[in-house]
Amino acid sequence: MELRQLRHFVFLAEEMHFGRAATRLFITQPALSASMMKLEAEMRVRLFERDSKTVTLTLVGRLMLARAKEIVSLTDKLEQFSHAVATGGAGVVEVGFTGTLLFRGLAPILKNFRDSFPQIELSVRELTSQVQIDMLRTGRLDAAFVSSPVPPAGLSSFVLFEERFVACLPEGHPLAGKSQIDVRQLQDAEFVMLSRDASPAYYDHIVALCAATGFQPNVSIVAAHVPSIVALVASGIGVSLMPESVGKLGIPGAVFVPLRGVSRAATAFMAWNPQRDVPGLSSLIEMVQRDKGAS
Repeated sequence: MELRQLRHFVFLAEEMHFGRAATRLFITQPALSASMMKLEAEMRVRLFERDSKTVTLTLVGRLMLARAKEIVSLTDKLEQFSHAVATGGAGVVEVGFTGTLLFRGLAPILKNFRDSFPQIELSVRELTSQVQIDMLRTGRLDAAFVSSPVPPAGLSSFVLFEERFVACLPEGHPLAGKSQIDVRQLQDAEFVMLSRDASPAYYDHIVALCAATGFQPNVSIVAAHVPSIVALVASGIGVSLMPESVGKLGIPGAVFVPLRGVSRAATAFMAWNPQRDVPGLSSLIEMVQRDKGAS
């Protein structure tokens, strides 16, 4: 038995007319008749009663029809899925992200992708930027959304978000009520910083901002996640510099003050390993580029 014969059987059972079924199948009527005769011979059953005017299903034919429809339907879906995989419309994509990007527009981008490509399984994990970059390079991750002022070396990437760095201060700090401050005004403060292990580029960028005004930050505490830094600053233990959108975390006790003379910078990238060919990844890249451009 061939799948082609089952498809012929289903179409003929639906039409109960050789001419109409043959037209739907884009074959000739004699070819359809020969296909049904061969199917009946191979199965050793009679599926249709037919004469010069009518075609009707036998009892065996009626019982077989439901199962035949299931097989044909599943085969059609498998063919569609295979085509979708081959053209980037289906697959499994392993994605990493840093948590603060959810407050900067990443969440709706991911939701839009899932809604637009339901056949692509998007497996998403929160990881530090450096862990994501390491996993991309070793093939354990397909795409990464990292917080970084510079593109990850050795990977393909594009800028996801750009924004200003601001000072994060305890609400009781003498500078907390200012409309703007200079980075140099923080030279005597203790800094709470994102660990260099978590994001070397982010850490080095903050140090460079301070160095450009003539001082090295006195780093008293490092943390692996930005919300932890904000919470520590809010407790009065120190100050920090971070992207402006971090204020959306809404952690009580922390105040965000613009920095004079500090321009917008690339602070987040989507990155991937160009040597990996993952079904569905190209669709994700294209949609994120389109969505971030529209935001």
